[in-house]
Amino acid sequence: MRACAVREAYEELGVTLREADLQLVHTVDAVSHIQLFFRVHHWTGEPALRGPHLCAGWSWWSRTALPEPLAGYARTALEAITQGWPYTSVGRAA
Repeated sequence: MRACAVREAYEELGVTLREADLQLVHTVDAVSHIQLFFRVHHWTGEPALRGPHLCAGWSWWSRTALPEPLAGYARTALEAITQGWPYTSVGRAA
């Protein structure tokens, strides 16, 4: 997963990461997929929009002023990370 995150960061954002600089901070377990969220401690390069056909734009946002619309799993993860929770399950029967 870390190798995938490093590759995707370069392909999608144009930044270079090292696996050692990634810290897994949250896992969202959804019905059809798992989403892993990493905190990045260091990178080189300037983040840029490299897939304009996939994303409308790129910006830094405060956790208290997130844009709308925001994917539900992303909102769930950010709220859980703020609470210090390492795992959430969404869309599954209790």
